Amino acid sequence: MHTQLYQDIIDHRIRLVPDMSTERTQEFKTRYTPSEIRETISALVAEEKLELADSLAQAGLALFPDSEDVLAVGGLVAMLRQDWVSAVSTLNDLLTLQGEGAPITTHLMFIRSLRCALEPAAALSAVMLAHERYPNHPELEKEFEGISALLGLKTE
Repeated sequence: MHTQLYQDIIDHRIRLVPDMSTERTQEFKTRYTPSEIRETISALVAEEKLELADSLAQAGLALFPDSEDVLAVGGLVAMLRQDWVSAVSTLNDLLTLQGEGAPITTHLMFIRSLRCALEPAAALSAVMLAHERYPNHPELEKEFEGISALLGLKTE
């Protein structure tokens, strides 16, 4: 699905590093919704235009820091780029925003990002918190076993 934002980016009608003036920022926020930003980023990723997707994700995060749509896709783009520090930060913000209603996918993305960021103790803590909400989930069990082994802990 190609949105107007996608066309504007591809046709170079807008800059992804927005002019930080209040007027330009407000114009961008009024013209494009967080869901349009998410859809456009998804289309850019599908077409392997990862740099453009990342630039749009960064602009979206700056303009809509409390949007689940933008935080979720921003976390995914950071993971695709293997920018684990950004992925952890963005997904942590998403988990905070979603609170008790955070889906298992958000927890798993956060745990995997922590593991890849070489933060196994934090990843283990995140697994344990997610396990409270989703007991006996098979993917959480795999993460727990893998991280425990990495830390030299027995899981028997």
